[in-house]
Amino acid sequence: MDPSSLLGENQDLARENAKLRRIAEVLMRRVEQKTDEDGSGFAHFETALLLERRVKARTRDLEDALEMLNITNARLASARARAELAEVDLTNALEAFDEGFALFDADDLLVRKNSRFAAFAPDVAQRIRPGIAFAEYVGLIAGSDHLGLSDGTRAHWRTERLAAHARQSVNFTAGLTGDRWIQVSEQRLPDGSTTVLQTDITDTVRLEREEREKLLDAQARLVRATLDHIDQGVAVFDGQARLTAWNRRLQALLNPPSRLLRKGVSFARILSTFETGWRVLPGDASESLSAWVAGPRCSPLHCTMQGPGGLIVALHCDSTPERGFVVSLTDITAEREAAAALHRANESLERRVEERTHELAAARDTAEQANASKTRFVAAASHDLLQPLNAAKLFIAALGEKKLNAEQAALTDRIERAFGSVESLLGALLDICRLDTHAVAPQVAEFPLERLLRSLRSDFAATAERKGLDLRVLPTSLTVQSDPTHLHRILQNLLSNAIRYTEHGRVLVGVKREGASVRIMVADTGIGIAKADQRAVFEEFRRLGESSGELPGMGLGLAIVERACRLLNHDLSLTSVPGRGTTFSVSVPLVGIERHTEPRPRPSETPDLDTMIVLVVESDAHERDALAHLLESWGASPVVAESATEARALIGELGLTPDAVIAEHRLGGVESGLGFLARLRADNPDFLGVLIAGARPEGLREGAAAASLFLRQAPLDPNDLGALLASARQRGAR
Repeated sequence: MDPSSLLGENQDLARENAKLRRIAEVLMRRVEQKTDEDGSGFAHFETALLLERRVKARTRDLEDALEMLNITNARLASARARAELAEVDLTNALEAFDEGFALFDADDLLVRKNSRFAAFAPDVAQRIRPGIAFAEYVGLIAGSDHLGLSDGTRAHWRTERLAAHARQSVNFTAGLTGDRWIQVSEQRLPDGSTTVLQTDITDTVRLEREEREKLLDAQARLVRATLDHIDQGVAVFDGQARLTAWNRRLQALLNPPSRLLRKGVSFARILSTFETGWRVLPGDASESLSAWVAGPRCSPLHCTMQGPGGLIVALHCDSTPERGFVVSLTDITAEREAAAALHRANESLERRVEERTHELAAARDTAEQANASKTRFVAAASHDLLQPLNAAKLFIAALGEKKLNAEQAALTDRIERAFGSVESLLGALLDICRLDTHAVAPQVAEFPLERLLRSLRSDFAATAERKGLDLRVLPTSLTVQSDPTHLHRILQNLLSNAIRYTEHGRVLVGVKREGASVRIMVADTGIGIAKADQRAVFEEFRRLGESSGELPGMGLGLAIVERACRLLNHDLSLTSVPGRGTTFSVSVPLVGIERHTEPRPRPSETPDLDTMIVLVVESDAHERDALAHLLESWGASPVVAESATEARALIGELGLTPDAVIAEHRLGGVESGLGFLARLRADNPDFLGVLIAGARPEGLREGAAAASLFLRQAPLDPNDLGALLASARQRGAR
C-alpha cells in the first residue's frame, strides 16, 4: 500500500502532520515488537527511516503547493477585482454615450446595452433586456406607438428591417411621433457579432428643414426675377393643373383679363378664354393641348399658334417632377415674316437660276460641240497623216538597202528619226483624242503586276544601257485590278521620261503596298522638276527640258499619263527635288479589295461651279469668309453658318439640301463637324460632304469613311477642293 494513500487529498497540513506522526509511532512499535519476536527489527527500522524521508519530502511538496495555491488565489482575486472595475468602467462609458448602444452576439442575442438604447420607445424599452433575440427586438420596436408609422406599414417596416440586418452595415433614418427623428447605424463585426447605435438627429433635421425652406424662398425670388427678364412668356401649373406662377412677358403676349392671371386659376378656364381668336397652325403637334394636359404627359408638346392681329407664337409644354407642367410662348412673328420673304426671294432666284442654267447649258453644248469637232478633226487628220508616213518609212527603208556613202547614210538616218518623231507625235495626239472623247472604254481585268513590269524591263533595258544608266525593275508577286493596256502605256511614258531626262545614275521601278492599294513608283536621279513647274508638266506640249544626244520630247507623255490615270481612277502623284531626281507614283487597287477613290486636282484648272449651292459650316469668321469668297469666284452660291445648329436651321429655311457641305470638324458647341455631316447624310444622302480637320484624331478617318465623307487636312488646297466639287457636279453627288 502506498503510504500517501493513508492521507486525504483535501486535508490541511496540520492534520496530515499529526497523522504522519501517529503512523510513525505505530510503525516504530511494530518494528520493536517484530524485532524482539523474529530478530528482524533492524530491517524494519531501515524501512521506517525510508518512510520517514518520503513523508518529509511529501510534506515539503505539500507546503510548496499550498504556497502556490495562495499566490494563485491572490492573483485571481486581483483579476476579479480588475474585471469588476473594467465592467464598471465599461458600463459608465456606455452610459456616457449620447447615443443608444447595443451589442448582439453571433447568435443574434442581446449581450449588452446602455440605458439610452430604445429610450425613444418607452412603451417597449423595459422589455428589451440582455438575452433577447434580434428579431424579437425588431418586433417590439415595430409595434411601439412612438414609431412614426401607420398600422398598415408596421409589418412591412419589420420585414425590411430584418432583411437589412443581413447586410454588413446598415444606416437609415426613422421618424418618431412628435416630429422627432433618430438615425440607426448597424455594423457587423469580424466575429459575427453586431453593434447597433441609435442617434437622436431631431435638431439636425429641423435645422435642415428651416434652411431648406429659407433656400426655397430665395430660389422662388430668383425664379421670379429670372422669369420676368426672359423674352418668353411662361406659365407654371401644379399637379392639379392650377396656375402657380407667370411672368410679365406672358401678360404682354396674351393681354388676358386681369382676373384670369391669379394663383389657383385652372388651366381649363385659361384655355377656354383663348379658344376664340387663336388657331393651331399645321406643324408637329401630335395631340391637342387639352388632351396633353389631361393625359400622362410622357413627352413634351410643341405646336405653333396664330392669334389676333397676325401674332404667331411657338408653344412648348413640358412636365415638372411634381407632376405639374410649364407652358412657354415665344413670339416668332418676325421670323415667320422673314421666312416668307425669303421664300418669295428664293422663288424669284430659282426662276433666274433656271433661266441662267438654260443659257449656260446652251453655251456648254456649243462649246462641247466645238471641242468634239476639234477632237474629231485632230483624230481624222492624225489618221490621214499616218498613211503617207508609213509610205515614206517604206521608201526610207528601201533607200537604206542601197549602197550609200557616209554622208548619204547619215542624212537617211536623220530623216528616218525625224519621221519616227512625227509618227510618235501623231500617235500621242490620237491617244489624247481617244482619252478626251472616251472613245475607248477601259477594259478592267485582274492580272499579275510582275508580267507588266517584266515587259517594261525588256523594252527599256537597251535604251538605258546606251545612256549608261542603271535600270532596276524590282520584282513583285502582287495581283492588281486595272486596264493592262492603259496601265502599260502610263508606266511606259513615265519610264521613257525618266530615262530621257537622266544623264547619269539610275532609274528605279518598284512597288509598295498601302492597305487596299499598291503604289507603283518610277524614280530617277535626273534633272528634277522645280516646285513651280510640277503642275504645268501635265499640260500638253510642256517639256521638262532638253537632254543631250536625243531628239527633244514632244511634251505629250505626261498629259497622256494624267488623262489615263483620271480615266482609270488611279491616284497619280509627283515628288521632285531639282538636281537630285523625280519620283512619279501611280496607285492601283489590289485584287479582291474594294477601294474608295477620290478625284485628283487637275493642274491649272479653274472649276466651273455655276448654279452649285455649297453650305460652309466654319466657326472662325475669317476662314468662313475666305472660303465663301473662293466659292463665289468659282461661280458657286455659298451659304455660311457658324455652328451645326445654325446650319440645320438654314437648311430648313432653304427647304432643300445643298449640293455640297463643307464643315470644320471642331465646331463651336457640343456637336462636331463629323457628327453633323453624319446625321445630315442619314436624312439627306444626295450631297457631297467634305470634312476639314486641322489635326486628325484617332478614328476620324474611319468615321469619315463610314459616313461616305471626304476628309481633307487644313490648310485646305484650293485646287484639290475645286477638283472635288467640279467632279461631284459632273457626275452628281454620291
